[in-house]
Amino acid sequence: MPELYQGKVADFEKALLPGWTARLLRSDGYKDVEVLAVLALPMYRHDIGALTSNSLANSVSELKMPDGEFAQYRFKVMDAFEVEMTHPAGSQRLWRAQTQTHRLQPWDSTAPEIEQRFAWAASEFFVYQQDIPEFDLYPFQSSLIPSTQGYLAFQGYRYIFKSIETEGMVKIWVNGIPSGEAVG
Repeated sequence: MPELYQGKVADFEKALLPGWTARLLRSDGYKDVEVLAVLALPMYRHDIGALTSNSLANSVSELKMPDGEFAQYRFKVMDAFEVEMTHPAGSQRLWRAQTQTHRLQPWDSTAPEIEQRFAWAASEFFVYQQDIPEFDLYPFQSSLIPSTQGYLAFQGYRYIFKSIETEGMVKIWVNGIPSGEAVG
């Protein structure tokens, strides 16, 4: 039976290695694949600029991948604002509980190490081929912490794959939100 990928709290490790198989779960079904190669993606800085009010539905098309590829990302909020994520764009919020959407906040080296590690792990998501994640940004409501040069710093891994007919050994949600039952 396939194992469900659940991320790592400490280090940012590759979810899969070359030769491994996976069932990529999507909001509209699944795709079984074999990983052919894994490459590092250096940091991409998505500039937000001065954020004086809520900025909704910020699509980050620079994160989409070519056909036959998917990516594993983590990101850090780099200024005085909070982030909600929708992935893919137009679907449900990624970090939504029953009645409340959770927001990722910035952290720095003065935060306790466990908080830094958890926030880093909580930011992880996957992008399947042409899917585009979307971010809602909310500035802190404090004149003591103005948002002047906001950006999101993304880094990750790129996976090149081929389709296979057998069920992959690791299940990974690459978009949408699990609905209580894993697809497939």
